[in-house]
Amino acid sequence: MLKETKNILMISIISIIKRILFLIHTHLKSDIIHIASSVLKKQFYQVNVNKIKSTLQSEKIVFFDVGARDGINENLVKYVDVLDVYVSDADPSESDNISNNKSFHVINKGIGQKSEDEVDLYLCKKPAVSSVLRPNGRFLKYFTHGHLSRFEVINKEKVSTTNISSIFKYRDCLDLLKIDVQGYELEVIKGLGEVRPLIIESEVSYVPLYQDSATFFELGKELYDMGYIMFHSSFRCIQSPILLPFTKKHVNQIPVHGDAWFIPDWTRKKGIDIIKHREKKWKAIMLLYGMESIFDYAISEIKNT
Repeated sequence: MLKETKNILMISIISIIKRILFLIHTHLKSDIIHIASSVLKKQFYQVNVNKIKSTLQSEKIVFFDVGARDGINENLVKYVDVLDVYVSDADPSESDNISNNKSFHVINKGIGQKSEDEVDLYLCKKPAVSSVLRPNGRFLKYFTHGHLSRFEVINKEKVSTTNISSIFKYRDCLDLLKIDVQGYELEVIKGLGEVRPLIIESEVSYVPLYQDSATFFELGKELYDMGYIMFHSSFRCIQSPILLPFTKKHVNQIPVHGDAWFIPDWTRKKGIDIIKHREKKWKAIMLLYGMESIFDYAISEIKNT
């Protein structure tokens, strides 16, 4: 009897261990691309600031953080002396958060395709997911596994907008652009006009999470037509919400949301024109992103064109 009890206990322990290992495997499998891309991102922002200063030779990188709710990326702070920083956020309540550094140029408007426009801003329970688009895209339930509370709209207010073309009409050319506007990225890109940043970092969605939001594929096509190619992406895959924690079914995931980085396509005239007369700045920014070897190759190709 005691032996049978021990055997049953051992079988139960083995079963529990298998379930735990299955959960670990499932989690790693669903996030393996995200983990791999995060490792590659560790090469970003590693270069010494003095090397950047030496490359720029007294020039500054003009950087615009669109949707800088919590301030600029903490990894960029150490380079702030070589940056001319512009920040914006459509939510007026965030103006204090993004203007802590008095040397920053603060744009207290939403950024979109049109200048001097007015749009609705949907303020959500979780402020970070607020957007000028309604948070009710066709895949939102899938993305949240049905837990939609953080996307609940608790208020709506009118905000003024402008576009990047108008902001930089009489300013130095924009060199580095980061966009985090919860599904409104394509409208920001369409508002560039003739402005062409040397690197664009954008939040992207592979499926609609907000009403009428553009997906990565539309954004990528727009940027490719402007003369850009992608050099890095980072995204999360989400598994089917109907799967139970201890299911033995095969676990499927699809990419849903992440970030993408774009540089000028040096093999086409449109890309070369973006780089032209800004080689020092492009080299400095490529150094920031650990892309020195790509820069060297691209410049040699351009010279041989």
